Amino acid sequence: MNDPEIRAVAIHSRDVTDRVEAERKLAESEARFRAIIENGQDVVTICGLDNTIRYASPSVEKVMGYEPRELVGRFVPDLIHPDDRATSKAEAVKVESRHRHEAPVIRYQKKDGSFAWLECATTNLANDEAIGGVVVHARDVSERVRIENALRESEERYRALVEQVPSVNYTLVPAPEDAPGTMSNGSWSYLSPQIEHLLGHPPESFTSDAHFWNSLVHPDDLENVLAEDVRTDETGETFEMEYRMRHKDGHFLWVKDDAALVRDEGGNPLLWQCVLSDITRRREAEEEVRRLNEGLERMVEERTSQLMDALAEAEDSEELMRLSESRFRSLVQRSSDITTLLDESGCVAYVSPAVEDILGYRAGELVEERVPIHVHPDDEPLLSETLEKVRAKPGATAAAEFRFRRKDGAWRHLDAVFTNLSDEPGVSGVVINSRDVTERKEAEKRYKTLVEQLPVVTYVQGIESPALEYLSPQFEAMMGYSVEEYMHDPPLRSETIHPDDREWVMAEDAETDETGRPYSVEHRRVAKDGRVFWVRDEAVLIRGDEGNPLYWQGIMADITARKEAEEELKQSLNVLLALYETGQILTSTLDLDTRGERLLEIMSGLFGLRAATIDLAEPDGTLRVWKTRGPKEEWEGLRRTSARREARGKSLASGMPEAFRQAERPGLAPEGVCLPLTVGRRVVGLVEAFGNEGLGGRENLDVFASLGNQSGSALENARLYSDLAERERRLEELVGKLITAQEEERKRIAYEVHDGLAQISLVAHQRLRTFIEDHPPASPEARVDIERVMDLVRQTGGEARRVISNLRPTVLDDFGLAAALRLHVETLRKDGMSVECRESIGDARLAAHVETALYRVAQEALNNVRKHAPGASARVSLKNGGEKVRLEVADDGPGFDPACVQNGGPGERVGLSSMRERAALVGGAFGIESRVGHGTKVTVEAGSKDGGGDG
Repeated sequence: MNDPEIRAVAIHSRDVTDRVEAERKLAESEARFRAIIENGQDVVTICGLDNTIRYASPSVEKVMGYEPRELVGRFVPDLIHPDDRATSKAEAVKVESRHRHEAPVIRYQKKDGSFAWLECATTNLANDEAIGGVVVHARDVSERVRIENALRESEERYRALVEQVPSVNYTLVPAPEDAPGTMSNGSWSYLSPQIEHLLGHPPESFTSDAHFWNSLVHPDDLENVLAEDVRTDETGETFEMEYRMRHKDGHFLWVKDDAALVRDEGGNPLLWQCVLSDITRRREAEEEVRRLNEGLERMVEERTSQLMDALAEAEDSEELMRLSESRFRSLVQRSSDITTLLDESGCVAYVSPAVEDILGYRAGELVEERVPIHVHPDDEPLLSETLEKVRAKPGATAAAEFRFRRKDGAWRHLDAVFTNLSDEPGVSGVVINSRDVTERKEAEKRYKTLVEQLPVVTYVQGIESPALEYLSPQFEAMMGYSVEEYMHDPPLRSETIHPDDREWVMAEDAETDETGRPYSVEHRRVAKDGRVFWVRDEAVLIRGDEGNPLYWQGIMADITARKEAEEELKQSLNVLLALYETGQILTSTLDLDTRGERLLEIMSGLFGLRAATIDLAEPDGTLRVWKTRGPKEEWEGLRRTSARREARGKSLASGMPEAFRQAERPGLAPEGVCLPLTVGRRVVGLVEAFGNEGLGGRENLDVFASLGNQSGSALENARLYSDLAERERRLEELVGKLITAQEEERKRIAYEVHDGLAQISLVAHQRLRTFIEDHPPASPEARVDIERVMDLVRQTGGEARRVISNLRPTVLDDFGLAAALRLHVETLRKDGMSVECRESIGDARLAAHVETALYRVAQEALNNVRKHAPGASARVSLKNGGEKVRLEVADDGPGFDPACVQNGGPGERVGLSSMRERAALVGGAFGIESRVGHGTKVTVEAGSKDGGGDG
């Protein structure tokens, strides 16, 4: 101030309170994020490109046991498990060539010598001056790896159980629309290795070729099999068929294919569960029985026809008999049947010559002998009774079968018809027509032996009466009742059907009696000793030549072992499915509430729970009820029992599921299980399940333990994700506020420039013009100087307007986005840039923060065109699509590879990041398309009413 040259001091002051406040908030944010990194569960390290550790966050001590300073300078491969070093080396190469990389899970050695599984995410920031290395985020996933290994072992154990069943088990996932004409309409989910033992082909032959199954089905059966497959796919009914398939060596075998459609809780098809069994031996036995039946029926028909012919001839008139006596005698003597005439005393008066062919006697050797002499002693009473009955009434007839001794001592079975012709002139006695049925009786004996050796009960039931006509002796071993006892007491059939099955089985019986269709049911029977077992009862209606029903012929097999195996298999599959679904569900969503609800839902479905609860740990370690299932009075009452409190304490202490029984509160669930949810050794929650008898069995506890191992980490991960999402939301909110503050600061500065510098330059220009008019320059040189000053004042005003426009164009506030874009494009045209603007929203206004964000994106995109493609043409497009507004900025410049921008300069990355963040803050979708030599296009879509932010 003492300097005589200084006449005055001009002091310019500016209010920087907002800037200081923003810097303070930024410092707080930096401190907060530093605290998050240093106190987080994940380990954050910075490594040089020479693989030495330069920085390690404090959390490394909790995870690895090292203090951070102990790791600084260590060579990273020295800490990696020897078996994982090759993998780590390969991943290191990928890190050098990528900005961000998700590395596989690798074992690192802890300070105590043990190894921990770490999941690492690497970010290459070698070009960042502040970092100058690779940032590694590592998370301890040892517990997750252990659970995955345990689940894999569990799946292998249950798979081994399925593959020990003698039948072939397979599952198919149904497809909504699949190619018709192929068996297994869907994709193979599983095929047990027993298929190779059954058909000679390995499972891969079937699963790799959708048509391979069809190629093995017998051509005569294929059409019916495919039709039934299509029908059951459409209706969802059980698929049951018996058909032939070709073995690899060329022979055909019979199989029984049973498939049931398993649905999810919503009733949607989930998979087909199928069992394929070899029934070749059973079919061969049935075929033999059928063949023998046909043979017997044919022989009976022939004999009946012959007898009817004989009776028809006997009814001819007496005159015709006298005229044809010689012919009749010739016929009798040449007949293959034996014709015998007994006189009134019962002695043989005549026997036809056929007796010699059949019994070895000459006709004369038996004349005057009494018939019973050569009859088997066991058959004499029947023969004597039949003769007495026929002799009692002239014209009477009767039939009987008996054994007659041949001359060589062998026994022959004779089927005889006795006729009393004592009133017939020339006869006066009993005529016996006998036929040798020894071969038929032997066939019947073989048939009976075959039937009684089958592992099933065979029976024959009449049409008119429910009483059985035949029942094989296997019945007594199956039911405990003797054959005679059961056959003479018809009500026993319904009484021995299990009460729960009786009504529908008898209804099925009545329906098949009425319709005549085959009878086939699987139901439970009660043996004489009270034992309950499963049977498969099948019967078919045998009809005569004219279609009239004759009798029901059926078989009944004990299928208890099969049912028990099916139930065990079903339980095993349910457990596997539940574990699989649990893993899928708990990894498919990170929503904490959804995971908790689905966990209770799966447990309830798997164990038939009556009630269940989940307690979650508070920050202070206390457990509080978080999720419940079932009636409130049920779980509240059970949680108050002393048995539950004792089991809860043991479970939390041991970290293992603990079962308990309670009798304090009758009417509530008698059993329960307390299942701790742990992460490492830390308890993060507790599941309490309440159900019926058997809930706390050893096998169930193992399943509970598996579910608990998966659920603890899953729920804790969901909780951590929820916390992280909240932090990210707060960060986005902070960024939004910073951008808003920036826009407000720009607006304030623009108004200051408008009200200050712009007005001053305008007034200065006007006053200079007035001064020149009042005081014209005295010389040309003075006029040139005055004009130069005028130009400088005009340029100052223009620059002020440009600064105002760049900071905050007033037209954006006054007239909206479309007008602001048109004005900005017009300004760029005046500066020599080839650019056009097309918009279809007119004077429509958007939310203020949406207009600001879209304007800044367009401004940044056009600035990029001027900077990187100065000779290119650009096009700005703004369209209103109802609920959405779309901004598009495109140019025909040289283009670029978006993936390479990450390796570009800071300015390039900041520009794109700024556009992307502005779009995100208004709930918009940002996109960029570019290829080298094909220009660039930037697009933003945002809500036309409200972008979801506050600007």
